[in-house]
Amino acid sequence: MSKCPIPRITDVWSKPMKEISRNAPRVAYTIPVPNQQWGQLENQESNSLPPVNYELPKKFVKAPNGCVSTQFMRNRLYEVNFPYSYVKIKMSKNVLADEVDRYGGYNFTANYYGNVKHHGPFTELILEEKEGWANPKIPTMQISMPVMLFCDDPEVWMDVLPSDRNVGKNLPITTIPGFMPIHSWSRGLSWAFEWQDLNQEECLLNHDTIMFNLLFSKPVKLEYVPWNETFSQQWNLISQSSVNRRETNMLYPEAASRRPRRLLPRKQKLWKDKRS
Repeated sequence: MSKCPIPRITDVWSKPMKEISRNAPRVAYTIPVPNQQWGQLENQESNSLPPVNYELPKKFVKAPNGCVSTQFMRNRLYEVNFPYSYVKIKMSKNVLADEVDRYGGYNFTANYYGNVKHHGPFTELILEEKEGWANPKIPTMQISMPVMLFCDDPEVWMDVLPSDRNVGKNLPITTIPGFMPIHSWSRGLSWAFEWQDLNQEECLLNHDTIMFNLLFSKPVKLEYVPWNETFSQQWNLISQSSVNRRETNMLYPEAASRRPRRLLPRKQKLWKDKRS
């Protein structure tokens, strides 16, 4: 299959809500690096497994008046929390930088801070070169996330949307949205954002920060599935495609043709979802 098929709205919408939820396709939320160490509080035991850092938005827990539109959204939209504890990013302007500086004359540091087991640099953050910024005056940054999503239903794709739930956290950044056909395009998630408020030089991130929302093309069952060899083989098919960021979607038909029919392991007792 070389194209990302569109869900048949008659099949998806015109059924009782219980049936829609019961038959929703599974989406595996998994971690490619199982030994990744997470920023944790000192009084917690070290754990090589990740926190389950996605959840149903609280606003959809109870549909007003049984509204079918809200109920339908309940299994399509998920919030994703920042999976690390206590990360401080500092952005500053280098007044001595050359006019043709690739990074617009900006410098940044990113470190763990506070009551965490390990202090030191947070290495998952990059500052994009200026030619990649949407606005030549607004720096663009990305945090590589240790998260991947797999699904065996070709009609399931995913949009990354900004969240409105960080009010009060005084973050100087705004999320850049994105799209991914996760059935055949197995890439890791990244949190891309612009540093909009350049008068604020610090950005404090913690595990209660909502990075973004995941909106799926139709209702799904999102669940944690441990990393396995099948996932690894699928990831390796396109793992080097990110070297060239332009027109990488042209590789999608080839990736789709090489994808095995089934990637997810058969249903078993999995990581406990926050909603259970």
